Amino acid sequence: MSDFYKYNPSTNTWTQVSDFVEARSSAVAFSWKGKGYVGTGYTGQYKNDFYKYDPNLDSWAFVGYMDTIGRYEACAFVLNDIPYILTGSNGGGQRLKSMFSRVDVQKTIINGADISILNPGRLSIGTTVHNGYLQIANTADNRKIVLNEVVNDNTQYDGFGTNTNELRYNVASTASSHNFYANTSNIFTIKGNGKIGINGVSPNGLLQFPNTADNRKIVLNEVVNDNTQYDGFGTNTNELRYNVANTASIHNFYANTNKRFSILGPAVSFDPDQNAGTIGIGQIADGGMWSVGLGIGGNNGNTWGIGSGGGSLYIGLGNGVTSNSIQTAIEFNKNRNIHLVPISGKVGLGMTAPNGELQFANTMNNRKIVLWEVANNDHQFYGIGIESGTLRYQVAGGGNVHRFYAGTSATTSNLLVTIFDDGNVTIAGALTQNSDAALKKNILPISSSVSSILALQGYHYQWKDGFKDQNLQSGFLAQEVEKIYPHLVSKDEKGLRSVNYIGLMPYMVEEMKVQQRKYTALSEEHDLLKNKYTDLEQRLKILEDKLRE
Repeated sequence: MSDFYKYNPSTNTWTQVSDFVEARSSAVAFSWKGKGYVGTGYTGQYKNDFYKYDPNLDSWAFVGYMDTIGRYEACAFVLNDIPYILTGSNGGGQRLKSMFSRVDVQKTIINGADISILNPGRLSIGTTVHNGYLQIANTADNRKIVLNEVVNDNTQYDGFGTNTNELRYNVASTASSHNFYANTSNIFTIKGNGKIGINGVSPNGLLQFPNTADNRKIVLNEVVNDNTQYDGFGTNTNELRYNVANTASIHNFYANTNKRFSILGPAVSFDPDQNAGTIGIGQIADGGMWSVGLGIGGNNGNTWGIGSGGGSLYIGLGNGVTSNSIQTAIEFNKNRNIHLVPISGKVGLGMTAPNGELQFANTMNNRKIVLWEVANNDHQFYGIGIESGTLRYQVAGGGNVHRFYAGTSATTSNLLVTIFDDGNVTIAGALTQNSDAALKKNILPISSSVSSILALQGYHYQWKDGFKDQNLQSGFLAQEVEKIYPHLVSKDEKGLRSVNYIGLMPYMVEEMKVQQRKYTALSEEHDLLKNKYTDLEQRLKILEDKLRE
């Protein structure tokens, strides 16, 4: 039969609606998201297709194939808003135990598992997962998408790939460039040698802007969208511009907590915190905090440069060097709190021997980098710091969150992860853990889990900390879990416990197996008793028939 009826509980009546696409028996059906779904079954052939009924349109639409084989007399249910299909028999008389969820119900397979299409409009390559409109298998591979191939290997191509913790944008050689366009305009270039050009520039420096006069080349903080009211850098004719937003703002140069150099409006002061600051040019100023020596044979044995025997600024070349580039170092403050090495492009802050392009002193400090300050303390700021064994990412206060983005275009980004001020975390994708057998040792099956897992008590609760999420929570008490599974409980430096909830899942699975075995045994016992009961009924009937004779 293919006819289809709608039941009205108010009038206790049935009304015929649009017929199913064909007559079939032993199918399964379920409702999901306001639609009805019917699939599998027998029509003279064993079916694996599924159709969706729209009550608003009174029509049926094909949605895809559930599996590569047909089945009939299966089961279906919807759990947590996800439909599941399982069990049944195939055309060969084989009883099936496989189980499929929503994605499997709606997919069409092409060429095995290599390419799969989810109706409507999602394509997967090397996987049957369809979380994106185009999804490629989760494998580490330098070559995921090849746009142009020079040689058939993992490096000499133009395209995209992935490695561990890496999204790879690949060009075929160091002579090639990554170019980003807006319409016909080149707005960003990364050359194969690692140099970056902005707004169409072919860079010769590590970072290069167009050779244009522009007050605003780099903006660190904007007060008003114009060419003057910002903090940052720019260029004009024969001018490198260091800009602050207004005349009340100050250019300050610090050494540790000491302000060594300030520019405010037309005024310049040296070592303002020390109330000294004699300036000497071409000589060492007696008692001065800053001294300059110029010319061949300058101070400290420099063959060219600006130097000081004990001052707080030193620029110079080594003896005998005739190159026009500075070969040694630039140091601000005699305590060497700022150290620049022009020949290598490295900068040290609070140290004298930077190994990274920008390196800070090895000191513990909540405030290493401050991007925005709410108040002058170690907590109310946006930035980065270091604690004992900890890299600290800081936001200023309540209501502030940490957000991680991935750019999707010149104007938009996708939000990947949000860490809220109450400790809650929201991620845009799936959270997975490494579980490959190749990564593990001392592997043993879990035993005797029944009494242990059943001893746990679940609780509803709320957090005492008023800054945490005050909604009703569900979970376990770490102290109780620790008594049964101590390896699933950790303590922090304050002695506060946390529970590895994922680690409880294997014990729950083993408990389910035990319950399943008990159920199977009871079912078999039930069948045996039922057979005995049937046999006794038959014998009783025979006796009753004989008595009637």
